[in-house]
Amino acid sequence: MLLAYWHGNASAVHRQLVARAQTGGRDGQPTTASESAASPAGAPPAAVPLLDPVPSLSTFLRAVRRDLTAGERAGLAAGPDAARAHDVFGKRAASWRNHVWETDHVQAPVLVDADGDLVRPWVTWFIDTATKVITGTAITPGVPSRASVLAALRAAVLREEPYGPAGGTPEQVRVDRGKDSLSTTVTAAFGTMGVTVKDLPAYSPHLKGTVENLNRAVDRMLFAALPG
Repeated sequence: MLLAYWHGNASAVHRQLVARAQTGGRDGQPTTASESAASPAGAPPAAVPLLDPVPSLSTFLRAVRRDLTAGERAGLAAGPDAARAHDVFGKRAASWRNHVWETDHVQAPVLVDADGDLVRPWVTWFIDTATKVITGTAITPGVPSRASVLAALRAAVLREEPYGPAGGTPEQVRVDRGKDSLSTTVTAAFGTMGVTVKDLPAYSPHLKGTVENLNRAVDRMLFAALPG
């Protein structure tokens, strides 16, 4: 708490702890006017603990570096924007295989011959957020639909040839409010397998960052190298 009042200045916090230990006090109240003046604006006297003994400055600084991340220290000193420069935004806790999948569509910026017509195909896929493995895909010449989602889901669930070896049944699937992924047919298929469908709010691609990153990577690295 004192670090927050002192805007991350650990040395100032240590000086205050030393002053508190030297002057003593009862019930967390300062005993002298100088001790009260040493408190930063807004800090109640009870916020200054009485330590016996007070650790050395070097020990205290090591403890602060050990217990607080660089982002937390920057945030205390300069605010949330400074913290984001150090920490990973939207970092998720570690999970396990088939815990959560994400699904999305991406249009390939290439032209292919589909029954004599040049079209830009769509790719529908599922990706495991823990292992980053693409569990199932479906490629269609037209705009994706619930049939595309079901085809990709079938490829993701089945593990025998020509599918697998990755795949199986996920515990949860994140979707982005797409009508095809939330259609009655698709949600019924998920419900039959006991899969929880998490419909994410609009304009929040960071909440399904694994598949969004896949879309961006394949556009810049795979599609960019293909002819047409």
